[in-house]
Amino acid sequence: ARELFPGGREIFLIRDFRDMICSIHAYNARTNRVGFGREHVRTDEEFVLRIRQAAGQLLDAWRERGADALLVRYEDLIESPAPTLERILRYLDLEAGSGAAEAMLQRASEAGGGAERQHVTSPNVRASVGRWRRDLNERMQEICSDAFRDLLPEFGYS
Repeated sequence: ARELFPGGREIFLIRDFRDMICSIHAYNARTNRVGFGREHVRTDEEFVLRIRQAAGQLLDAWRERGADALLVRYEDLIESPAPTLERILRYLDLEAGSGAAEAMLQRASEAGGGAERQHVTSPNVRASVGRWRRDLNERMQEICSDAFRDLLPEFGYS
């Protein structure tokens, strides 16, 4: 893509992999189906390792292109939407001042409809942050801790 669009910009949008696993599990349970790659493995432990492999590839891509790309964490969008959106707009060389981010967020809130509701797996967006502490049993927390120990700090997670 960089060869086709040399002036293009790249944004890496990531989420805590532990929370992502919780959301996938909750969505699969709610829809009574198995998706997001879980259908390709037999156990939850194997699924964590599958996510770990993808996360490692993401880290490699970020390391390779990070100097010319922007890393945006899902949690920052949830907890500080306006400043995070301003950072994205500045990176894209778009108008970021004069309340542009707040206006965009207001319009998005007003336009919000049912399409995204089918994907919601938490009571609210703030509850989706750190949900692994509540939703994963002790054994799964250990498996995730082992699997993602080296990756999480690279993306700003503890």
